[in-house]
Amino acid sequence: MFCEKLPNGKVRYGEYYKDPLTLNNKKVHVTMDKDSPSNRKKAIAELTLRIEKKTSIINNSHITYQQLLDAYLEYQSHTVAHSTYNRNKCSLQRCINVIGANVYVNNTNAFYIKNLFLPQSDQEISKSNEYIKRIKAMLLWGYENELVTDYNLPNKLGSYKSNISKKDKIKDKYLEPEELNGILEYLKQRNLWNWYYLTQFLSLTGLRIGEALALTDDDVDIKNNNISVTKTLYIAENEITDPKTYASNRDVFIQPELRTVIKNYLNYRNTNIKLRKIRSRLFFIDDKGEYMHYDAYRKQLRLAAATVTDKKVTPHILRHTHASLLMTQGVNIDTISRRLGHEDSKITKEIYLHVTKLLIEKDNAQLNQVHLL
Repeated sequence: MFCEKLPNGKVRYGEYYKDPLTLNNKKVHVTMDKDSPSNRKKAIAELTLRIEKKTSIINNSHITYQQLLDAYLEYQSHTVAHSTYNRNKCSLQRCINVIGANVYVNNTNAFYIKNLFLPQSDQEISKSNEYIKRIKAMLLWGYENELVTDYNLPNKLGSYKSNISKKDKIKDKYLEPEELNGILEYLKQRNLWNWYYLTQFLSLTGLRIGEALALTDDDVDIKNNNISVTKTLYIAENEITDPKTYASNRDVFIQPELRTVIKNYLNYRNTNIKLRKIRSRLFFIDDKGEYMHYDAYRKQLRLAAATVTDKKVTPHILRHTHASLLMTQGVNIDTISRRLGHEDSKITKEIYLHVTKLLIEKDNAQLNQVHLL
C-alpha cells in the first residue's frame, strides 16, 4: 500500500492490483483526513474490499449471492423502469438475506433455495412464489452473463402448489357485483367520499392504482370522453414514473356510467377545494390537495370488504373486477386487454375463461327450464 499527501491536507492511500480481463496493473484509492496507524488499518481493509469487488466477480465459481444481486441491479438500473428496479431491489434483497449474502451461488441447489422459502400456509404460497420468481429471473440473467454456471438451477425452481382449487383462486381475483356494491355502500354510509369515488373510478376504468393517482385534470377530458394514461405514481417513493410497460400508455374511453361518476366526484372535489382554499392540478387529491394516501385507502378498502366478503381485497383487485364486469357484458378479451393496457395477462385470460364458463353454465341452466314443443 502506498500513501500520498493531497493539497488539502488529507492523505490518499492506494494499492495496485492486476485486472483479470486485461492483465494490466491498475490501482484503487481511498482518502482519509490524516495519516495515522488506525487510518492505515482502515485503508487496508477498504482497499482489499474494493479490489475483491473488481476482480472476484470475473471468477464465477466464487460469486456470492450478494455479488450477483449487485451486478443484476446495476444492469437493471439501465434497462427497466425506476419503479420496477426498486421493487426488484427490495424483494431480492430480502431474499438474499434469507439465502445468505456470502453464500456462493454455484455451491447451492434448488432444494436448498426452495426449502428456505417453503410456505407455511396457503396464504403464504403467493408470496413465496413471488420470491422464487424473482430469484429465478436473477439466476437466469446470471447464467446468460456467465456468472452462474448451472443452467438447471433456475430451471428447477418451480412454483409451490396450493391446496386451493384453481376455480376458487380465480374467484378470489375479482369481486362479484354484489360484493363491490357492498363495499361502496360501506364507504358511502361513513362519508368516506374520497375512497368511495376512487373505488368507483377504478372499477369503471380498470386503471392501476398508481395510474389513477398520477392523473392530472389535463389527463381527464370529459368533453372528448377520454382519459390519457401516460404516467404512474410509484407508491413507495411517492414519485411520478413512466407507466409499467409500453402498452400501459393508452387512452381510456369514458363511457356514460363513468362520465356520471367523474362529474359527481368533480362536484365534490371542487367544493372541497373552495372550502379549504386548495390549489392542485391533481385529479384525485387528499384534503391537503396532495396525492391520496395509498396505505390509508388500502386499509379502508380492507375494512369495507370484510363486511361483505372473505376475499383479500386490494386496490388491484378492482382492476380485475373491471375486466370481469366487461366480460359478463360480452366484451371480448382483446378489447379488455387494450383498455387495461396489457401486453399479456395470464390472470385476465384465466378470469375470462372462468367467467365465460360461468355464463355458459347459467345459459344451460336457463335452457334446461325451457319447453319448446
